[in-house]
Amino acid sequence: MKPAFALTLSFDGIVLLHRSGGGWRSVGTVDPHAGNLAADMAELLAQARAISEDIISTKLILPNDQIRYLSIPTGNVDDTARFNLVLAALEDATPYPVDDLVFDLCPDGVDTHIAAVARETLAEAEAFAVEHGFNPVSFVSIPGDKPFLGEPFFGATGHAEHILVPGDDVEADGIAVVVTGAWIAPEAPPPIAIETSSDLEPEQEPGGPDLAELVPEPAPDPDPPVSFSSRRRPPQAYPEPVEPPEPEPAPAPDDELDDLADDGVDDQWDAADDDGFTDPSTGEDLPLADPDWVPEPPAVAPDVAPPIDELPSVAPVTIAPPSEAASRPDPALAATLRA
Repeated sequence: MKPAFALTLSFDGIVLLHRSGGGWRSVGTVDPHAGNLAADMAELLAQARAISEDIISTKLILPNDQIRYLSIPTGNVDDTARFNLVLAALEDATPYPVDDLVFDLCPDGVDTHIAAVARETLAEAEAFAVEHGFNPVSFVSIPGDKPFLGEPFFGATGHAEHILVPGDDVEADGIAVVVTGAWIAPEAPPPIAIETSSDLEPEQEPGGPDLAELVPEPAPDPDPPVSFSSRRRPPQAYPEPVEPPEPEPAPAPDDELDDLADDGVDDQWDAADDDGFTDPSTGEDLPLADPDWVPEPPAVAPDVAPPIDELPSVAPVTIAPPSEAASRPDPALAATLRA
């Protein structure tokens, strides 16, 4: 991975850079000699978070006054021979033992360019960046006019293992950092224009009929929507309730109908004389029933059990004892049982 930010560490100023097309742009600068260094670094980190929603990770750009640049003639040799010649050159080039140095080299024809830095310098730079939340992942420098081709790369930081995805490594850019200017926030996209109904109305030709008059007016809504108002309305006068009229009584039957009904009944009774009534189907005279006649109940004796004294007597039964012959076993049967 390649970090999107770089933090330049120098006694002249601490500069935050953001990777952009064709180079790097400056986001902000902090004076290391100011009395409120922690607050200024926190504000610088907030600017980085405003630019990117991802986890902020940086590569640390070390100051050149902490880097030892030198070039040595190596000729046309292989990489192993070149490496041994560089180690021999660094023995007397710095006050540090070679084991306490981290260096990068680049061949340039028959020469080899070297950039070396002390390990303690790397540790101090990493601790400062981690303290202020910039998550350093690698160390580099900007050679400028120093004899070195490309970007000197001093490897990954110890903090990188907490930032990188397992299996991922920090990549060197190869090209040294070039600051192209100040960072500029991208412009917001212009708002999308939405055509309204007024924009879609046709234009009226001069001298022509009024288009508004040609549009029919909407029909009134027969059922206006119910609305509510917070104001109290005056009481509405309602008409007095009117009682429904009482139903008219049913007309009484006509006298003629009464006469016809009476005549029909009288004619039936007139057909019968005092002695009886003549059946019209058979012509037989039937006597009239006496209205005072009451039928007599049938003469049936009640079902009553006779008294106990009147029950017939029964002779006692005497059971005789068995005879001696009946109690004696049959000899033939006894012989059969014994057999």
